[in-house]
Formats: sequence, C-alpha cells, structure tokens
Amino acid sequence: MQDCCEYVRVEDTQGNWHDLVGKVITEATKGVNPEGDPTPGCPDSGTRTTLTFRVDDATVISKWIGESNGYYSESVDIEELSGLAPPS
Repeated sequence: MQDCCEYVRVEDTQGNWHDLVGKVITEATKGVNPEGDPTPGCPDSGTRTTLTFRVDDATVISKWIGESNGYYSESVDIEELSGLAPPS
C-alpha cells in the first residue's frame, strides 16, 4: 500500500514471473540500500530494494526505487498469502 507522500515503483525485473507460478518458492530475499540515489529532480530521500525469488528451475529479481520527502517509508514489503490454489 502506498502512502500519500511516497512514490514506490518497479525499476527493473530480471527473469519471468510466469516461471514461478504454481511452484514452491525455495528462497525469497530482500536487500535494502537506504539513501539509494534518488532520481534527479525528485524528493529528498530514496531507497532501493531488491527482491529475489527462487524456485528449482528459475529466479526472478525485482528492483524497486522508493522516493519521498524523508518522512515516509520508501521500502517494499512482502506479504505471504496462503490457501491460494495454483492456476489450472
């Protein structure tokens, strides 16, 4: 969920999300680089977040940039959803 004075967006993705569908994620990691070079002309504070998801035969790396005036969170949160059936 995005707050009123923050801007968080996907900057780049390596891999294909479809390769993860219906498979068990064997590893999920989150790397955060506070003060990660905000875009010129944008707010005062920036955070770069890298999310990595692995299954047996594929990896997806998603890079995010969050920007704000410094008073709001700029990071990305991951929430596990259980009880969802894989697509058929």
